[in-house]
Amino acid sequence: MATSSPRGAQIALSMVSRTTSPHEPQMRFSCRPSAFGVLPAATLSAAAFAVAHGYGVLGFVAVFWSGALWALSYEKTGSLWPGIIAHSVGNLMATAGVLALLRL
Repeated sequence: MATSSPRGAQIALSMVSRTTSPHEPQMRFSCRPSAFGVLPAATLSAAAFAVAHGYGVLGFVAVFWSGALWALSYEKTGSLWPGIIAHSVGNLMATAGVLALLRL
């Protein structure tokens, strides 16, 4: 009995998990603007989002920036979907980039 999945299955699982799981952090870290105001809520939400990723200082800045943009898109549209889709696309691009590098 094999202890690991075939490589294709591992890649497929990685692609699926990276493109379908982004909705969870957006829902967990969405601060309500009515309690704080839009900019403080977006800042708190983006900071929590960035800390949860745990990428260090430079990673924090990048993730904070995207989290702030997605929080403001939520305020503008009233929907989590723009952030969910943007996060999914970003994860898909990162996964595709890693897979491309591994093939070199």
